[in-house]
Amino acid sequence: LESNPEDLELLNRIFRVAHTVKGSSSFLNFDVLTKLTHHMEDVLNKARHGELKITPDIMDVVLESIDRMKTLLNSIRDNGNDTAIG
Repeated sequence: LESNPEDLELLNRIFRVAHTVKGSSSFLNFDVLTKLTHHMEDVLNKARHGELKITPDIMDVVLESIDRMKTLLNSIRDNGNDTAIG
């Protein structure tokens, strides 16, 4: 996506992952992860609908969000919750 911000197929795949994680985390009451993925989904959805252009700054936010999501998932795996991360 960084090298081809117009790749709608890739954008849709990333959106679906965020959507799936959001739904699962909501069902399991992982509120921090749910909020993060909800915001990710909002940004990605705007990009999917042409309301937001994928710029380097937006891409940085997306990548930081993915890193944060991984950290939260590791916390869930290791601690059983998503609140152990500051």
